[in-house]
Amino acid sequence: MTHYLKKNIPLQGADSAVEVITAVACADQNAFWVFVRNFSATNKLLAYLVDAEGIHQTPVVSLCLSNQSLLQQVGTVKASSDGRYLVYGPSGWNLNIPVSELYNLNSINGEATPVFLFNSGGVNWGAEFSANSEFLYLAMESPGGDSSKIVQFDMGQLSSATVFQNNKIVVNAISGAPKYWQQQIAPDGKIYGIQYPTSTKSLSVINEPSKKGLFCNFQPNAFPLAS
Repeated sequence: MTHYLKKNIPLQGADSAVEVITAVACADQNAFWVFVRNFSATNKLLAYLVDAEGIHQTPVVSLCLSNQSLLQQVGTVKASSDGRYLVYGPSGWNLNIPVSELYNLNSINGEATPVFLFNSGGVNWGAEFSANSEFLYLAMESPGGDSSKIVQFDMGQLSSATVFQNNKIVVNAISGAPKYWQQQIAPDGKIYGIQYPTSTKSLSVINEPSKKGLFCNFQPNAFPLAS
């Protein structure tokens, strides 16, 4: 049987997603859930099942923790690789108002259940979870744009947003440009990160992301890229 690759298929209802898209394996079948945050009047998380038959255009709909404007379309969203959590962090700074969103995921049926809104402490540009969701890492820029940092949040501290925020640890911070940006966990369990502007020809590495604080062994400019 010949299989043909199809591309550029619009997701119905996801026209206002821009950068806010992530995916996770479906827990009980050979398929994936693609999560998109919709910025219509009532913000929604839309989960589209993608399997051997293609894209199922009727999404599973979950209400968002807050209603963000279309101006907040850029930002970062990431589902944990074990299918337990999803985080959304807008790239806007709203006068220290908690606008980052944390959800529990059901990777069997695609539902997202709100946990709480929290204040990440900066302008969010990258996010990733450790392999077993022990920790969340956010790459963020200071509100004034003069520095950036990698911050670790303890996923075992979910009793309240205040407790979650108060247990964060700054893993690394730098001044000026380039700034810490997107992050991605790799098959080796390490988290690799880029910097922006992308003139830096290397990746940062969190070597042991399941360990707390500085024991995660963060290394800036650790993985050289080809010129």
